[in-house]
Amino acid sequence: MKNFKHLPVFKLVSLLMACAVGQAFVKSFAKVTFGGGIVSMSGKMSGNVFSRNKGGAYVRAKITPSNPKTMFQTLVRGFMAAISQSWRALTPAQILAWNAAANTDASVVKGGDVIKLSGHQYHQQLNRNILEISGTVITDPPLRTAVTQLASISAVAAHATPALTITYSPAIPVTEKVILFATAPCSPGKSNLNNKFRKIGVMASADASPFAALALYTAKFGSIGAPGQRMAISMRPVIIASGIAGIPVTTEFIIGA
Repeated sequence: MKNFKHLPVFKLVSLLMACAVGQAFVKSFAKVTFGGGIVSMSGKMSGNVFSRNKGGAYVRAKITPSNPKTMFQTLVRGFMAAISQSWRALTPAQILAWNAAANTDASVVKGGDVIKLSGHQYHQQLNRNILEISGTVITDPPLRTAVTQLASISAVAAHATPALTITYSPAIPVTEKVILFATAPCSPGKSNLNNKFRKIGVMASADASPFAALALYTAKFGSIGAPGQRMAISMRPVIIASGIAGIPVTTEFIIGA
């Protein structure tokens, strides 16, 4: 038998994961404890995916999903094609302006680290937000302005007489729209719904609180779910002219009878 003691850790992990997949344990994964200057890892490497959940760090085999080419996938790919085409058509001066704006305005947080976006990434981020609310692609970076942040949000769902009502404040300004996300009904014991959210629609200033969201929800998920199941709603405000987005506000609740 081959001696595994001298194999690098990543090769050993790859070998173990390959064995697991070969035995049809595709959903199995190994817990990981880092050391030697490495405190965490995320992303893909050599056929493995490194991540973490409430149980700690883990590594699993990378599985390539099928490509069903759903309506949503086609829409998103259309967004990215339009945004890429817009970037390629920019003048050198406009590209410099986007780079400068990104250097002062744009950043994202990943794994606790603040990462500065490039001008290209900033252009993509804002225009993706604009297209999500059916706006027009912008070619010049906007001035950084504050988004009206939602202060509160709650929701009530009923099963027997299907209903889904969202109450929120403050009102949506005419200069902004809100992207509405929801989860499918799930077990009340499920603790993390972050990867379950799907866009169900866009709200404008005319969609006053309380807002009846049943039609949007059933168009996406088909039904409101059974009494006792858990759901969540999230609202993310976006400035129509610039694509600058606010912080999403989320509420979780149990479906009533």
